[in-house]
Amino acid sequence: MRNNRLRKIVIWLVAVATISLTVAFIAFMNTGNYRIFLRNSNHDGGKIIDELRTINMENVNAILITAVSSDMHVYAKDIKDIEVHYYGKSFFNCERLCPVLKTELGRNMINITIEYPQKALFNYLDVNLDVFIPKNYIGNIHTSNVSGETWIENLIIENCSCVTVSGNINLKNLVSKDLSLKTTSGNIFIKDMTGNLTANSVSGDLDVSYSIFSNFIDVNSISGKVKIKFPIDTYFNLNTNTLSGKVVNQFSGSIYSSVDDQSELVKKSVNIKTVSGDIYLTK
Repeated sequence: MRNNRLRKIVIWLVAVATISLTVAFIAFMNTGNYRIFLRNSNHDGGKIIDELRTINMENVNAILITAVSSDMHVYAKDIKDIEVHYYGKSFFNCERLCPVLKTELGRNMINITIEYPQKALFNYLDVNLDVFIPKNYIGNIHTSNVSGETWIENLIIENCSCVTVSGNINLKNLVSKDLSLKTTSGNIFIKDMTGNLTANSVSGDLDVSYSIFSNFIDVNSISGKVKIKFPIDTYFNLNTNTLSGKVVNQFSGSIYSSVDDQSELVKKSVNIKTVSGDIYLTK
């Protein structure tokens, strides 16, 4: 009796495994991707990507840039129109699995997207997106990424927003009226910034340095560390709230005691809230 039961179990397991392998093989063959592991005769393997596009900037006041795992760089350049350089190397040779650059010029808006035609079991390797913005552009820039890094440098614009999941956000020499940042586990690094800042993080750290501060800061984090560096002669209204994190304040109690016009404190407010993340305010 016991041997018969074991035999039935084995038969069922073999049947399930056979059916699963058959379905997987049929699906794999139907996609036409059975050549993805073939080597390129001119390279070590995969597909080389190198694409350059120029987009007319007339009447454009918003630029949207979206990627998933591609590193993203946004720079100012002495040019008339926007330039997009998409380059690197895809793991796959198959065209149907390679990420594709899409650019769309809408009403007062440019949409730049890296699209992935099909989901793959492997990440794409060494794929980058460089976007060069004319120096005289003063509109809005919005970026969205998942695991890729985001860099934005040397821009003077109206508003800027960046969203990532695990990719880091790196900003340098940025002047923006309003800057909005959101990440789950990615870290945020900002150097020489001017403008209002709103940042939300779960576990990613925030490291900011201001060249000139006359703005509003609102930061919310769960476990990420928050570090903000101000000019020495800065004053502002401070509100920190943390459950188990520590607060290190190099300004001591003189943050706003010397301010005659208390109405100015509304414009210069620093609000930081964490659960377990530490808070550092440095000069």
